Amino acid sequence: MAKAISKSPEISLVLQGGGALGAYQVGAYKAMKSFGQEPTVVAGISIGAVNAAIIAGNTPENRLPRLLEFWQTVSWPTPDASPFATGNPFFDAWQHGFGVWQAFMFGQPNFFKPRYVNPWLAKAGTPEAVSFEDTSMLKATLERLIDFDLINSPARKIRLFLGAVKVTTGEMVFFDNFKTRITADHVMASGALPPAFPAVRIDGELYWDGGCCSNTVIDIVLEQNPNLDKRVFMPTLFNPVGPEPQTMDEVLVRQQDIQYASRSMRHVQRVLEKHRLRKELCRARAEKGVKSHSRACREDERNNKLDIVHVMYRSPTFEGVRRDTDFARRSIQRRMDSGFGDMHLAIAECHWASC
Repeated sequence: MAKAISKSPEISLVLQGGGALGAYQVGAYKAMKSFGQEPTVVAGISIGAVNAAIIAGNTPENRLPRLLEFWQTVSWPTPDASPFATGNPFFDAWQHGFGVWQAFMFGQPNFFKPRYVNPWLAKAGTPEAVSFEDTSMLKATLERLIDFDLINSPARKIRLFLGAVKVTTGEMVFFDNFKTRITADHVMASGALPPAFPAVRIDGELYWDGGCCSNTVIDIVLEQNPNLDKRVFMPTLFNPVGPEPQTMDEVLVRQQDIQYASRSMRHVQRVLEKHRLRKELCRARAEKGVKSHSRACREDERNNKLDIVHVMYRSPTFEGVRRDTDFARRSIQRRMDSGFGDMHLAIAECHWASC
């Protein structure tokens, strides 16, 4: 059991989209728990929204068990090939390909299933005409594992942000449980990635996966209460650094990593720069004796701290561009283990970990 950390900043957990790679976030959260770092703010997009809602919609002792139950519920069992399964590159590649094939042919239990009528042959305006997968079963799964009354209670302990995009305007929207009554539909809207999944209608407006606009939601958690010390945990699912590709599959993987990871890095850099400029402005005004009633220039914000704990999932070489659809349980467990190890090491090495 890791040593608990005594500092008391606002703790945020930022979870991006990435399909089956989202299991990495579960391992990262498990490591946070081992250090006593329970979040008070959770923001998510796509599969990150599912993980975020499960965390916000359960009491601390039930959060990890419910996360594990979700991933067990929506994943396929892995064929037993022991003693060849452990560390065998040929089996790893075969198992990964089999997991992708299962998702393509059968969908995922309690999550989604293929529509066997081609969308181009379906009646215009119907769900069958605008998506390849049926996600109706996911709603029952979410309602079983998430206590939405807890999320929406006046006594709620966690602030929850779920990112989605308005289909008709392209506007990024954050559903906030401090302002909106969150339901399973809001979670599903955040994960309604076209053209696989159908858009979700909420209050007359259609929404798609927030990743259509941005796959990282760190900005929204830092805009709240800027005068507080903040500690942001950010387990991301795509790695901007990688070798030169040698095959077309490696080209597609590298392109995917750069496309999503570069946005995350730009978000972090912009957030850090805004934080630095705000503090410098406040100090300059204070040195000149400028009086201001603006919250942005109070002394507590001039001296506030911002720590970002950023870890990245690093795909093994056998994972291809469809890695986000590989929900085989062996793959899920491997990613959870990776998330736990990366986050545990990152926290242990942080300057505040021994305080």
